[in-house]
Amino acid sequence: MSRLTTPRWAWLGAAVAWLLLSLASLAGAQTPRAEPNVTAASSGPSTAPHSEQALTVMVFEGAFNLPLWVAQAQGYFVRQGLAVTLQPARGSVQVVEALHTHKAQLALMSVDNVLAYAGGQGESAHARAGADLVAFMAGDNGLLSLVARPGVDEVADLKGRRLAVDAQTTGFAFVARELLARAGLSAGPGPQQVQVLSAGGTSQRYQQLLQGRFEATLLRPPYERLAQRQGFGVLARGTDVAPHYLGTVGVVRAPWAAAHPQAVMGFLRAYRDALHWLQQPAHRAQAQALLQQHFPELQTPDAAGVLADLLAPQGGLNFSMAIDLQALAAVQALRMVHGPERALPRGGAPREVPVDLRWWQALQLEAQPGGGAAACVAPVKPGARPPGEVCGGASCFSTCSEGSDL
Repeated sequence: MSRLTTPRWAWLGAAVAWLLLSLASLAGAQTPRAEPNVTAASSGPSTAPHSEQALTVMVFEGAFNLPLWVAQAQGYFVRQGLAVTLQPARGSVQVVEALHTHKAQLALMSVDNVLAYAGGQGESAHARAGADLVAFMAGDNGLLSLVARPGVDEVADLKGRRLAVDAQTTGFAFVARELLARAGLSAGPGPQQVQVLSAGGTSQRYQQLLQGRFEATLLRPPYERLAQRQGFGVLARGTDVAPHYLGTVGVVRAPWAAAHPQAVMGFLRAYRDALHWLQQPAHRAQAQALLQQHFPELQTPDAAGVLADLLAPQGGLNFSMAIDLQALAAVQALRMVHGPERALPRGGAPREVPVDLRWWQALQLEAQPGGGAAACVAPVKPGARPPGEVCGGASCFSTCSEGSDL
């Protein structure tokens, strides 16, 4: 595969540098969207309310949902007073519209979708859909593989052929375009170009790839292994072009989160407990069985491989759940190279980044001495440095007594 030219690399580096500076300025000066009165509580069973709150979570089909399945199987959601329903999504537009119309309350999706809709570049028919979305936790680094039908042996072989993505202006489409660019290819209808098609979520693209509707697509676990079992090949990985990349994130509408802080915190606690469960070697067999339960066609060696991919220290699930702002900058930089934002902003304040780290910070405060049921989170005014503060992302927070008027 051919490499990008030096000017292109310099441009991409400049984009990342500018974005990091923008994010750094936001970390110290961004005004909080809403002030959640979050009372921290232990993850133990005694903290759950008597009646469970129904929570519909939109998800794309894939092995990266393993922590959610563990949280359901082990009762972690119930322990937090949540009755969680996982609703499979066909594509990112459906997810955003479900959140917008209150058919769902949370979602796990690509952070690039959040960036797109925050910038008014989504593909929903609802003009305001997605404008108030925020990412509140990290899930993984994307786990992306470019998979092609037999006879396509390298990315350059896609010239004059078809490549499918979820949607043209959201999701992982720009990783695919970067892979093409590194092979000296561009997207377009010409015979020397690659026709890029919208084909929905991973499971939909996998089925259509098998049916021959296009020659290649980006797949996520376990679909790349299922495709390999049928003679398809992996041409490249997402980490080839973006080794430090933010993929799946937890997403919620900011007004809903502010009105339902215990639901957001309960979801975070349950997800954290599921990650801890997965890290225990004694649970490997159960975890593998869960994968095969959700993907019966996954053979045992492949299920073991998928689990190993998810548990890998680098490139698998994000066990800290922290949104890495440098990885977020890499996502935005690819949007600026290949998407609607193709020029660095000149002057003026940077656009507000649709990330709210306060929920994750509250989760960390619970683990600190003096945390737990008597701890809560309050915003700290810019420049203030009280004892016990936690800083990062959108703002800083300090511990305060239960019942404080935030």
